[in-house]
Amino acid sequence: MKPAFAFAAGLSIIVIAMGAMAIVFWHPGTSRVACTMEAKLCPDGSAVGRTGPNCEFAACPSAGESQNFGNIGQTISISGVSITPIQVVQDSRCALDVQCIWAGTVQLRVKLEREGGTQEAVLTLGTPITFAGKRVELTKVDPAPRSKQTILPAGYIFYFSVTEAR
Repeated sequence: MKPAFAFAAGLSIIVIAMGAMAIVFWHPGTSRVACTMEAKLCPDGSAVGRTGPNCEFAACPSAGESQNFGNIGQTISISGVSITPIQVVQDSRCALDVQCIWAGTVQLRVKLEREGGTQEAVLTLGTPITFAGKRVELTKVDPAPRSKQTILPAGYIFYFSVTEAR
Protein backbone atom coordinates (compact mmCIF):
# COMPACT_ATOMS: atom_id res chain seq x y z
CA MET A 1 0.00 0.00 0.00
CA LYS A 2 2.88 2.38 0.68
CA PRO A 3 4.18 2.37 -2.96
CA ALA A 4 0.67 3.11 -4.25
CA PHE A 5 0.32 6.00 -1.80
CA ALA A 6 3.71 7.41 -2.80
CA PHE A 7 2.79 7.12 -6.48
CA ALA A 8 -0.54 8.91 -5.89
CA ALA A 9 1.14 11.64 -3.86
CA GLY A 10 3.82 12.14 -6.54
CA LEU A 11 1.19 12.21 -9.29
CA SER A 12 -0.82 14.78 -7.32
CA ILE A 13 2.22 17.04 -6.96
CA ILE A 14 2.91 16.81 -10.69
CA VAL A 15 -0.72 17.65 -11.57
CA ILE A 16 -0.71 20.64 -9.18
CA ALA A 17 2.60 21.91 -10.59
CA MET A 18 1.33 21.59 -14.17
CA GLY A 19 -1.84 23.46 -13.22
CA ALA A 20 0.18 26.29 -11.68
CA MET A 21 2.36 26.50 -14.78
CA ALA A 22 -0.72 26.63 -17.00
CA ILE A 23 -2.08 29.54 -14.99
CA VAL A 24 1.23 31.43 -15.22
CA PHE A 25 1.98 30.78 -18.89
CA TRP A 26 -1.49 30.74 -20.47
CA HIS A 27 -3.28 33.35 -18.38
CA PRO A 28 -4.90 35.90 -20.74
CA GLY A 29 -3.53 38.85 -18.75
CA THR A 30 0.08 37.85 -19.35
CA SER A 31 0.05 37.41 -23.12
CA ARG A 32 2.48 39.50 -25.13
CA VAL A 33 1.42 41.00 -28.44
CA ALA A 34 3.69 42.67 -30.96
CA CYS A 35 1.78 45.20 -33.03
CA THR A 36 2.69 45.78 -36.67
CA MET A 37 4.20 49.12 -37.65
CA GLU A 38 1.29 50.07 -39.89
CA ALA A 39 -0.09 53.59 -39.79
CA LYS A 40 -3.59 54.94 -40.36
CA LEU A 41 -3.93 58.22 -42.24
CA CYS A 42 -6.27 60.61 -40.44
CA PRO A 43 -8.54 63.18 -42.14
CA ASP A 44 -6.27 66.05 -41.03
CA GLY A 45 -3.27 64.46 -42.80
CA SER A 46 -1.64 63.12 -39.65
CA ALA A 47 -0.99 59.43 -39.07
CA VAL A 48 -1.53 57.22 -36.03
CA GLY A 49 -0.03 53.83 -35.23
CA ARG A 50 -1.35 50.69 -33.58
CA THR A 51 -1.37 50.55 -29.78
CA GLY A 52 -2.76 48.66 -26.81
CA PRO A 53 -3.23 44.97 -26.11
CA ASN A 54 -5.41 44.46 -29.20
CA CYS A 55 -3.17 46.46 -31.56
CA GLU A 56 -5.98 48.87 -32.42
CA PHE A 57 -5.19 52.14 -34.19
CA ALA A 58 -4.89 55.11 -31.84
CA ALA A 59 -7.63 57.73 -32.21
CA CYS A 60 -7.15 60.46 -34.79
CA PRO A 61 -6.98 63.98 -33.35
CA SER A 62 -10.32 65.80 -33.29
CA ALA A 63 -10.90 68.85 -35.46
CA GLY A 64 -9.34 71.88 -33.81
CA GLU A 65 -7.39 69.75 -31.35
CA SER A 66 -3.76 70.73 -31.16
CA GLN A 67 -1.30 67.94 -31.73
CA ASN A 68 2.38 68.00 -30.92
CA PHE A 69 3.57 65.44 -33.45
CA GLY A 70 3.90 65.02 -37.16
CA ASN A 71 5.78 63.50 -40.08
CA ILE A 72 8.21 64.77 -42.71
CA GLY A 73 6.50 67.52 -44.71
CA GLN A 74 3.59 67.94 -42.29
CA THR A 75 3.19 71.30 -40.55
CA ILE A 76 2.40 71.21 -36.83
CA SER A 77 1.22 74.34 -35.01
CA ILE A 78 1.94 74.62 -31.29
CA SER A 79 1.57 77.79 -29.20
CA GLY A 80 1.74 80.07 -32.25
CA VAL A 81 4.79 78.38 -33.80
CA SER A 82 4.49 76.32 -36.98
CA ILE A 83 7.02 73.49 -37.29
CA THR A 84 7.55 71.59 -40.53
CA PRO A 85 9.96 68.63 -40.39
CA ILE A 86 12.04 68.66 -43.61
CA GLN A 87 14.79 66.04 -43.32
CA VAL A 88 16.36 63.62 -40.86
CA VAL A 89 19.97 64.79 -40.79
CA GLN A 90 21.15 62.06 -38.42
CA ASP A 91 19.63 59.15 -36.52
CA SER A 92 22.32 57.54 -34.38
CA ARG A 93 20.01 56.20 -31.66
CA CYS A 94 20.91 52.82 -30.22
CA ALA A 95 18.77 50.03 -31.69
CA LEU A 96 16.45 48.27 -29.25
CA ASP A 97 17.91 44.85 -30.02
CA VAL A 98 21.59 45.67 -29.43
CA GLN A 99 23.67 46.85 -26.49
CA CYS A 100 25.31 50.26 -26.87
CA ILE A 101 27.63 52.38 -24.77
CA TRP A 102 26.05 55.59 -26.12
CA ALA A 103 22.32 56.27 -26.51
CA GLY A 104 22.79 58.30 -29.71
CA THR A 105 20.55 61.09 -30.93
CA VAL A 106 18.41 62.38 -33.79
CA GLN A 107 19.00 65.60 -35.68
CA LEU A 108 16.09 66.96 -37.69
CA ARG A 109 16.07 69.87 -40.15
CA VAL A 110 12.87 71.87 -39.65
CA LYS A 111 11.23 75.03 -40.95
CA LEU A 112 9.98 77.27 -38.12
CA GLU A 113 7.41 80.04 -38.67
CA ARG A 114 5.87 82.58 -36.32
CA GLU A 115 4.17 85.93 -37.03
CA GLY A 116 5.80 86.33 -40.43
CA GLY A 117 9.25 85.20 -39.29
CA THR A 118 10.69 82.09 -40.90
CA GLN A 119 13.85 80.18 -40.07
CA GLU A 120 15.33 76.80 -40.95
CA ALA A 121 17.07 75.07 -38.05
CA VAL A 122 18.45 71.69 -37.07
CA LEU A 123 16.85 70.38 -33.88
CA THR A 124 18.71 67.80 -31.82
CA LEU A 125 16.57 65.42 -29.77
CA GLY A 126 16.22 66.78 -26.22
CA THR A 127 18.07 70.04 -26.90
CA PRO A 128 15.79 73.12 -27.09
CA ILE A 129 16.45 76.17 -29.27
CA THR A 130 14.96 79.65 -29.04
CA PHE A 131 12.93 80.97 -31.96
CA ALA A 132 10.88 84.18 -31.93
CA GLY A 133 10.62 84.27 -28.13
CA LYS A 134 9.64 80.62 -27.87
CA ARG A 135 11.55 77.55 -26.71
CA VAL A 136 11.20 74.82 -29.36
CA GLU A 137 12.28 71.26 -28.62
CA LEU A 138 12.23 67.91 -30.39
CA THR A 139 11.13 65.75 -27.44
CA LYS A 140 10.63 62.27 -28.91
CA VAL A 141 11.09 60.34 -32.16
CA ASP A 142 9.22 57.17 -33.13
CA PRO A 143 9.69 54.42 -34.02
CA ALA A 144 12.64 53.24 -32.00
CA PRO A 145 15.35 51.84 -34.28
CA ARG A 146 16.02 48.12 -34.73
CA SER A 147 19.31 46.77 -36.03
CA LYS A 148 17.88 44.92 -39.02
CA GLN A 149 15.20 47.45 -40.07
CA THR A 150 15.61 50.72 -41.92
CA ILE A 151 13.26 53.54 -40.99
CA LEU A 152 12.07 55.29 -44.13
CA PRO A 153 11.67 59.07 -43.92
CA ALA A 154 7.88 58.76 -44.14
CA GLY A 155 7.91 56.27 -41.25
CA TYR A 156 9.20 58.73 -38.64
CA ILE A 157 6.90 60.49 -36.17
CA PHE A 158 8.40 63.56 -34.48
CA TYR A 159 7.13 65.01 -31.19
CA PHE A 160 7.70 68.65 -30.21
CA SER A 161 7.14 71.03 -27.34
CA VAL A 162 6.88 74.80 -27.58
CA THR A 163 6.99 76.92 -24.42
CA GLU A 164 7.77 80.53 -23.56
CA ALA A 165 11.49 81.30 -23.67
CA ARG A 166 12.91 82.24 -20.30
